[in-house]
Amino acid sequence: MLMRMMMTATVLVVMPTVLQAQGWPNNEGPMHHVLITLDSGTQVLNVEAPALADPPELRCYVENYNTPADVLNDSCYNDQYGWLAGGFIELPAESAIWVELVDQSGGLDFYQGGMRPMTPMHTYDAILGTDGSSERWQWNGMMTHNWVRATTLGSKSATFNVYVGDLQGDPLPGYTGDQVTLDWATAENATPQLGGPMKHIFVTLEDDVVGISLQGDPTERLWMRDYNETYEAPASVLDGKGYNAQYGWLAGGFIALPPGGRIWVQLIDATDGLETYEALTFMPIFGTASGPILWQWGGTMVHNWYAATLCGKYEATYEVFVGDVNGQLLDGFTSAQVTLVWQFLPEDQRGDTDADGDVTLLDFAAFQTCFSPEVDMSMPRECGCVDFDGDEDVDLDDYRAFREVAG
Repeated sequence: MLMRMMMTATVLVVMPTVLQAQGWPNNEGPMHHVLITLDSGTQVLNVEAPALADPPELRCYVENYNTPADVLNDSCYNDQYGWLAGGFIELPAESAIWVELVDQSGGLDFYQGGMRPMTPMHTYDAILGTDGSSERWQWNGMMTHNWVRATTLGSKSATFNVYVGDLQGDPLPGYTGDQVTLDWATAENATPQLGGPMKHIFVTLEDDVVGISLQGDPTERLWMRDYNETYEAPASVLDGKGYNAQYGWLAGGFIALPPGGRIWVQLIDATDGLETYEALTFMPIFGTASGPILWQWGGTMVHNWYAATLCGKYEATYEVFVGDVNGQLLDGFTSAQVTLVWQFLPEDQRGDTDADGDVTLLDFAAFQTCFSPEVDMSMPRECGCVDFDGDEDVDLDDYRAFREVAG
């Protein structure tokens, strides 16, 4: 029995840009399991493919990862598909279940994965014929999401034979295996990318006092990137812009609101040119395109979209408070503030502080104004165009980078 799974992939050329340190690869999107069953009576193995209304995509990331995950650096990859037992499997002694690559159209690499939440524990070893590895891979019976990487553009397919074999991978007599073919096709439109690991803004409410804590380093800049992708409406508001959605609002514990109470987030101040769009709806918020300054948070994890068109450092300060249904502060409650920071430095704007399309003496004059070997958290937006390494200062390292882009 030959079963086919369709997987639509966006495999796009991404412009190089300054890289933010990124520990481990992204595993975005829901899991899609390839279920394996074995009837010990008939000795027939079956593979059941998931029915997909929304096929997963190979996503392109301009990111560097920790060793050994660096095999996925600057590439298009996905790990949504996972091998999973469809029931109890009883194997004869000295045997195993094997997955063998039978055929592929070219341009696909495969790496050993594991359970999705445990990416630091994956080996990322080349498997299924990648880099001279064996075309047979032994499945250990646990849920395993291997990494699939695309090395070339275009439609792809790969066919796998799944069977019961001995410990050397030779098929056991009397057992019947099954095949599954995975198909990849280049999609016309992509889905916006989070931009890296999630960074949560934890909101708490204790004794009528709102508390906020930012996951990780509160001064860390998150990198906006223009992926040179085209999105379907309403996500098309991000077309041609650098954007990021790593920041996410999240409850830091149980929150008990008074009757009629709501939690509101109000924009206090932001760098000119920063745009914000609501998660899922992509409606403009926080003053973007005359959108509302107040935004009601519903208590669930929400990653809004932050975007810009000009290079630079961007900041936004928000006040979080308990208010009524109209957004009016409730008496007796204390609010809290948080400042979020991003940087956008596309390849074609590096060093172009005045956004006139070239790097000239005027930009060098701006560089001199920005130059400071000391960390400056208050640097203006345009100084982010010459802070090439995003370390909150403009120093000799940035000067050397500026000379390169200035020719």
